[in-house]
Amino acid sequence: MDNSPSDFPTSVDVLKDISENSKRHIKKHLPRFQQLDSAMTEQLLLELGAKIVSPKNLIGSPNAEQLKFEKVVNLNENLVRVRVVLNRNHKLRSIHIRDK
Repeated sequence: MDNSPSDFPTSVDVLKDISENSKRHIKKHLPRFQQLDSAMTEQLLLELGAKIVSPKNLIGSPNAEQLKFEKVVNLNENLVRVRVVLNRNHKLRSIHIRDK
């Protein structure tokens, strides 16, 4: 995958057919988001992750198995660094807050 926008998965693509294992993994991180924003739901977290997936937020592809994205986002007046990981099928695998 190169950095051309047309080569990147869309928000719809990364949300389609997420495995149950990935959903469980993402849900494991939900309480940390809810500490900062009590209105955060699993669906809103998935949507946030999908929005972060873009060429400008790509921080690396350590191997053929994953793509990593990161962006500082405002959660209820708290600026936090959120990392999103896609699996080899370009589906969401993880969404979590990165500590500095």
